[in-house]
Amino acid sequence: MANPKGNPQNFTLKGRLKNLSTTEKQEIARKGGKKSGELKQQQKTMKELAQLMARCKPTKKVQKQLKETFPDLDDDFLNNQVLLLSKMFEKAVKDKDTKAFELFRDTAGDKPVDKQEIDDKRDQKDLSQDELIKRINELENKTKKS
Repeated sequence: MANPKGNPQNFTLKGRLKNLSTTEKQEIARKGGKKSGELKQQQKTMKELAQLMARCKPTKKVQKQLKETFPDLDDDFLNNQVLLLSKMFEKAVKDKDTKAFELFRDTAGDKPVDKQEIDDKRDQKDLSQDELIKRINELENKTKKS
């Protein structure tokens, strides 16, 4: 019976790859790089297809419903992307779906900042060479006294 956790030596460079020749290692790396390139191309194709589908016009029935919901919306903007946004908004409001709300908010560009940036104006001042030397000397004197 096989070990359910697998052989840890198979997951380390010291394990299975250690015993391979340089050409075998290169062949494995080449195959991995080729597969990686294929997957990246597939992802790019899927992204382009999704963008194309989002820009397509929905059926006449759906366009009519969208026009009733959003009467001020220009006909040029009636596409599947608007349909998806309206359904997402509807789900957030009617079903009180917080995930749909967050996705709609983020899509609208109101996503809160994940990282706080500190803007230190003191470091942005343009200092002359004399001022820089003076500050360096002050710092050196402080460190010597400590």
